[in-house]
Amino acid sequence: MGNGYTNKQTNILQKDLDKMLIHIPIEVSADATGGVSETVFANMRIVDVVVNCTTANAGGTLTVSDGTNDITDAIACAVLDVVDRAGTIDSTYATVSAGSSLTVTANGALDRGVVTVVGVRV
Repeated sequence: MGNGYTNKQTNILQKDLDKMLIHIPIEVSADATGGVSETVFANMRIVDVVVNCTTANAGGTLTVSDGTNDITDAIACAVLDVVDRAGTIDSTYATVSAGSSLTVTANGALDRGVVTVVGVRV
C-alpha cells in the first residue's frame, strides 16, 4: 500500500473509523419554516439530536426530518442558550444513506438554533 500502512493496520484503522460517531451540525440562522437541509456524508443511524437555542422565541421548536418524514419530535428551542434534545427518534426513519438530506424545520419564523445530529456508521 502506498500510505505506509500494512493491510492489517489499514483494516484496524477502518474498523476504528466504522465505530466513530458522526455529527452533522445544521444551523438555523434565518426563517426555517420551509426547512434548512444538510447532506449526509456517510450511511448512518441517528442516535441523538441536540439543539442549542441561539435566540429566545416563546413556543419555538425545531424538528429533524428526511425531507418527507419526521425523524424526531418537535424539540424545544424557546430560550436563549438552553440546550435540549430529541425526546423521540423514529426508528423507521433513523437510518439515512450517504447523499441523502436531513432537514430541520422550525415551528416559527423567528426560531433559531444549532441542531447537531449524532449518528453511528452503518
